[in-house]
This record gives sequence, structure tokens and C-alpha cells, in this order.
Amino acid sequence: MILLADRGTRVPAIAQALDLTATTVRTWLKRFNEARLDGLQDRPRAGRLVTYSPEQVAEVIATALTNPRQLNQPFAC
Repeated sequence: MILLADRGTRVPAIAQALDLTATTVRTWLKRFNEARLDGLQDRPRAGRLVTYSPEQVAEVIATALTNPRQLNQPFAC
């Protein structure tokens, strides 16, 4: 998106090429123009607070991907 805009491609053409809305393209280009790469980072969102820490999520994923026999479980999958 940024490269296309830098090459002079207009917003409607960028939106069509990337299968996005023109509003979405304008939003991201505006954020980039205001804050450069930092503007492309996710911003805090409204909603429920995080329940589990990233470490807890990683541990659950790692456990789910481990062979149950290695965890001394009586089943194989």
C-alpha cells in the first residue's frame, strides 16, 4: 500500500488492487504519513481486558503441540 502510494497510484486503484475499501487505504496512509512506521503499529482497542498473559498462552499452545506420552498422559493424541 505504501509503495503503491509512493509510486503515485491513487487511493481507488490501491484499494482495488489490494481488495480493500478506499476508506481503509486512506486510514493507513494517513497513519503512515503522520507517524511513519510507528503509525502502522496496532493501537489499543476498547473491549474486555486480556484474561491470560502471553506467557500463559504460549504454555498452553506448547502443551497442545506436545505428544501426550511425553507429558505422562495415558492417551496418544
